[in-house]
Amino acid sequence: MHRRMIFCLIPLFLILLVFSCTRKPVTPSTKTPVINAIEASPYIVSKEGTVYLNLAVTDPDEDKMYFEWSCPEGQFFADDSLYTPSNITNPCWWKAPAAEGNYTISVTCTDSIGDDPEFVDTFLTVSVSIYSLDSIIGELKFSSPFSMYIDDDGNLFVTDPGLSAVHFHNGTRWFSWNFMGLDTSIDTTTIYDTTFEIDSTDTTILFIDTTEIVETLVGKGLYDSPSAISVDEDRNFFYVANVEIDSTKISVHDLDKMFTPEDTVTALSTIVTMSTDSGSGVWDTLTDTLSLETLCLYGFQFKMNDRTDLNFRIIAPYSFVIDPVSKWFYISTRISIISYDTTWAPNGWIKNWSTSTATGGINFEGKGMKLFNDNLYLASFGTDAGHAYSVVRRFMDIANPNGPTADDANFWISDSFTAYPNGIAIAQNGHIFLTEGGGSLFSFHRVVEYDENGNFIRTFGSIGEKEDQFNCPSDIFIDSSGKIYVVDMGNHCIKVFSE
Repeated sequence: MHRRMIFCLIPLFLILLVFSCTRKPVTPSTKTPVINAIEASPYIVSKEGTVYLNLAVTDPDEDKMYFEWSCPEGQFFADDSLYTPSNITNPCWWKAPAAEGNYTISVTCTDSIGDDPEFVDTFLTVSVSIYSLDSIIGELKFSSPFSMYIDDDGNLFVTDPGLSAVHFHNGTRWFSWNFMGLDTSIDTTTIYDTTFEIDSTDTTILFIDTTEIVETLVGKGLYDSPSAISVDEDRNFFYVANVEIDSTKISVHDLDKMFTPEDTVTALSTIVTMSTDSGSGVWDTLTDTLSLETLCLYGFQFKMNDRTDLNFRIIAPYSFVIDPVSKWFYISTRISIISYDTTWAPNGWIKNWSTSTATGGINFEGKGMKLFNDNLYLASFGTDAGHAYSVVRRFMDIANPNGPTADDANFWISDSFTAYPNGIAIAQNGHIFLTEGGGSLFSFHRVVEYDENGNFIRTFGSIGEKEDQFNCPSDIFIDSSGKIYVVDMGNHCIKVFSE
């Protein structure tokens, strides 16, 4: 009986054994590596210079990871001595090629053998250039710097719409103010500072010497979004555009008077004499010449007959230029360039001419503008049928009251190099520098250099938060020594480059 039961269980045991042997083993779940950051130092390197590369990555499964760096040019090494060529180590060192340009370096990271074959990768851009970062200005001062000007004495002027302020740096100290002008409806109160003597009988007033001080009580108009800024070097005036929701106002400031107390301003002092006839005061005002036609208070220069076209017709100005000889004032707006004569004629500023920024059937938007060799250079971009176009235009004969002559033929810039230019600067050798950034996912955040004929020379810079990267560079200026100042609006500073 017992044997029969055993023989009956044997077939069942064999069946279970077969099924247990043919069942597929359970593969443990795996996860792909997690990339935290990719780093390069520096992001702008000299020809055949060395760049440190590192991929900060972890694997949730704590598996071994494999790396592979790649770039069409240059060579990878396992250590900074550059003795051991290798592109599979992390960190890694890249020796830049001898040719300038922006190079894309990518890295692939995979799990150890036997894991899920999925992988993760990333890339970055390194510039090989003759320029390198010299210094950084205003890191703790600015919120979103937009436009700048450096005068012949090296003073730095910066607009900061993020703080609704204008900053001034004289080489040692920073000054900032957030008012764009004053209420031109003058409200005055008269204060008499009286000095007198009484004779021995205490009955007769010998004299009264009174100084009449007219204190002008004014209301300050604050900046909303200060944009363009420029300086009239000879007269030491600087001009700031304040962009409001429905209008734009341009304020003119006297630099020498920007650092006076801001509570009250003594507009006029006149000597008033009182005669001594029978002790009764007879006021004899010698002068009363408070002039409101060209008054300068708190450094704000205004005229009672301000032209309204300086208040609301100038929409969204991006850049100012002041001709040091003619004193003509050029404004780059979204749709036009406007020229004014700023010699303070009795009827205010005189408008000379305006010209459209559109050309070639495309509505270009005016951006940065600079004066060089009596020619006016304008950076602009436009879109047509979903395609972005960039152009630098040169205007000649700009002092002609009938309008300038546009030399467009030689200054079209291929948008394969530049998209959405912002600021423009002209070097002493005539080379054109543009800042590029913002406006499109296809826009590069960098500086592009062309020769005097508009031929591409080089680029440097890439998007990022590192010291030698850019985030929406908005303006550029080249000083007499050749240093390149770039307003890095998104990184809240100005970066200085030198060759």
